Amino acid sequence: MRCTIVTGAGSAFCAGMDTAQFGGDDVNRRALVESTEAFLDALLEHPRPLLAAVNGPAVGGGFVLALLCDIRVASP
Repeated sequence: MRCTIVTGAGSAFCAGMDTAQFGGDDVNRRALVESTEAFLDALLEHPRPLLAAVNGPAVGGGFVLALLCDIRVASP
């Protein structure tokens, strides 16, 4: 069986989003939140097991991303 590995680039798994830094108007901010929700929903429907290779901090939405994975392996 194959799986999909989700990991971060650099020293963090995923720092999440700082909602104060969204910028733009309400329509832009709403679109960003909705596209993020759609991405997370798509992960729930992913046909293969998801493995989170947590290579650093997983903050906010990054923590949610790790929790959505079936298996989490973290570096020290």
